[in-house]
Amino acid sequence: MQAEQKTGEKDELGRDQLEKMAQQLQDFMGEMNRSLQFQVDEESGRDVIKVVDKNSGELIKQYPSEEVLSLVAKLSETAGFLIDQTA
Repeated sequence: MQAEQKTGEKDELGRDQLEKMAQQLQDFMGEMNRSLQFQVDEESGRDVIKVVDKNSGELIKQYPSEEVLSLVAKLSETAGFLIDQTA
């Protein structure tokens, strides 16, 4: 039971550390007139990070790119189609 509590504490500590790092990144980006947006792509389910200009709202960079997200979605569709064909 102690091992489970320690694991839970490590998970919680990890979340706290991630939130702190995300806030530090936001603060740093704010100094450069940029903002970070964290989203989940609906089609692929992958995490997406966008760097946006605060004044214009212009997308500066996105990780992964739209092309990669589109490719992942197409590969998922193809894999599902192949599984349906073999079943």
